[in-house]
Amino acid sequence: MKRFVLAILLVTVVAAGVFLALNRPGAEASPDATITVNTTLDNIYIGDGVLTLREAMMLATGDLAVGTLGPGECTLVSGAVYLPPPNDFCYSSDPPGKESADTIVFDPPVFPPASPATIHLNDALPVLDTGDDTLDGSSAGVIVDGVSHTFICFEITSDNNTIKGMEINGCWVGVYVHDGAQNNTVGGSNPGEGNVLSANGHCGVSISGSGTNGNVVKGNYIGTDASGTVAAPNGWGGVSIVDGAQDNTVGGSNPGEGNVLSGNLVYGVGIDHAGTNGNVVKGNCIGTDASGTVAVSNLGSGVRISVGPQDNTVGGTTPGEGNLIAFNGGEGVRVFGATTTGNTIRGNSIHSNGDKGIENEDGGNTELPPPTVDSVGSVFGTACPDCTIDIYSGDEDEGRLYEGSTTADGDGNWSFSGTPGGPNITATATDSDGNTSEFSEPLEPPWPTPSPSPTPSPTPTSDSDGDTVPDDVEEAFGSDPDDPDSTPEALAFDPDTCTDGVDNDGDGLTDADDEGCAVAPTRTLQWSPGWHNATWSGASTPEEAFACAAGNYAAAYRLVSGGWERYFPDRPDLSNMTDLAQYDAFLILVTEEVTCEMPVAEPPGTERTLDWGVGWQNEGWTGADGMPPEDVFDCAEDSYAAAYRLVDGGWERHFPGRPDLSNMTELEQYDAFLILVTAPVSCSMAIAP
Repeated sequence: MKRFVLAILLVTVVAAGVFLALNRPGAEASPDATITVNTTLDNIYIGDGVLTLREAMMLATGDLAVGTLGPGECTLVSGAVYLPPPNDFCYSSDPPGKESADTIVFDPPVFPPASPATIHLNDALPVLDTGDDTLDGSSAGVIVDGVSHTFICFEITSDNNTIKGMEINGCWVGVYVHDGAQNNTVGGSNPGEGNVLSANGHCGVSISGSGTNGNVVKGNYIGTDASGTVAAPNGWGGVSIVDGAQDNTVGGSNPGEGNVLSGNLVYGVGIDHAGTNGNVVKGNCIGTDASGTVAVSNLGSGVRISVGPQDNTVGGTTPGEGNLIAFNGGEGVRVFGATTTGNTIRGNSIHSNGDKGIENEDGGNTELPPPTVDSVGSVFGTACPDCTIDIYSGDEDEGRLYEGSTTADGDGNWSFSGTPGGPNITATATDSDGNTSEFSEPLEPPWPTPSPSPTPSPTPTSDSDGDTVPDDVEEAFGSDPDDPDSTPEALAFDPDTCTDGVDNDGDGLTDADDEGCAVAPTRTLQWSPGWHNATWSGASTPEEAFACAAGNYAAAYRLVSGGWERYFPDRPDLSNMTDLAQYDAFLILVTEEVTCEMPVAEPPGTERTLDWGVGWQNEGWTGADGMPPEDVFDCAEDSYAAAYRLVDGGWERHFPGRPDLSNMTELEQYDAFLILVTAPVSCSMAIAP
């Protein structure tokens, strides 16, 4: 009997010794421990039989020892066994921790792939600071929701980590790679490995800082929903590479490696600041849906390279390297700043953007002159001596189809032996330092037969009788656009312009008997170059609504339930916005400073009801001036996470219950705002006189 007791004591002592040795901080362990998350809770509670994502990450980084786990939790760590009393602890010969390469997976019965379950975070998750760890949701349905948009959800400061197969939203930044972290991967190329990184306050992925090199972002949807067809905007950009991060890759040339970078409120990819060099953007859809055929626009540039980055590459001429960059509200690719040089843009399909396909501005890419295309059939022209010339064809002034390349001789003459498909031919030049020019002026080949020009109709700004109402508007009311006395009463700015005795606005009243036959109220909007978010106070078509800014704006957008409607002046083929109702909010990209007099229509009542679904909504405030955001958004109660207002200084923000992070103090009548709704809600909003 004594020997039996002694044996038990010996086993206990040895096991305890093994436990202490293998669970001490810094203990070496074999790679590839697998930890299974089996709850949507977000807490740290040992002994409850489940492992939260937070607890699993603490195990992987060594901040939680496997030996502390209870019996139920112990079974969720590969290779671990629970030793019964008198030992009473979880034992593993190869425990997870900071010296091991651990993989965190999700239990499919809890996280069904066909019906993803959501983990609502209370605060930021543990930092991945030990390296070689993988978070893999590719075999499950996992949504990680930061809820408040106030913190970074996944932060990486070490090497060789992977985050894949999850939907990550509601964070300030979805995944933040910084502090010299290298060779990390966000997403993957196999089915289910890509993440959905959308509806975050700032951006989906941020890669930042000197030494933060060699990281890869691939196979993700960034700025859209999980279908890749509907915008779910990140509040600033899709992927941001800044502050000296180098040699990082967004996308790839192999199947499944490209990202969809669309629907974001500013840009798809941003590469910014001196020292942010050698990064590559290739094989992505930027501004389109996952099919590449439907617009899911980034409101600004598709790719922005600004304020000092050098030697970055957008696209490439090897199959699969070119990006599809289309339907963005601003430029396809914008290169900005005198020290922003050596940035190569080749082999992409760039078309249907609101501004230039490629714009080199303020010395960007040395503002290398674009080539000329002097003839087609046998294509030739002139360019910078010894430069590489890329030939494109399409139906506009960008470059929809990459046709091939040639080299200019020492005198700058070049020729291309291929036969571009047309109808228009454009070209870019790239010099020996890697600077790529803007697209050339398009040259239309002689072989297409031009379609007959349509009969011109009055432009939105033509006003033949000088009564301040455009001719096409008068025609729509049945008024005579050449008679200054036949102005529709409801639109008259001067009572002397509606004296013809005819009921021109169809409300049963004529001339002075119609209250509309008076000086119509207006409000004045001062717009500087850049994006503005405003509220329309009349009711008309986009041409009429934006007529006061004619010639001074490039694009306008309106957020509806199906995504962003767009209007490009003089490009009806690219526009799908047909009308604006009273109090619709819109975003407009102004190119030159302009003063806009906007009519104020008679309110339809004393309040209006807004039915908001989950996601971003863009609305106009119609209540009284000087209202604090708490009162403006009170009707949404607990059903929204954040609100933004675009002012000259940038975006003001309001986070309910977080005054320390908010800087929006009040709204004036007709201020437009973006609100992120987290649950369907019906909101009643007052209409002030």
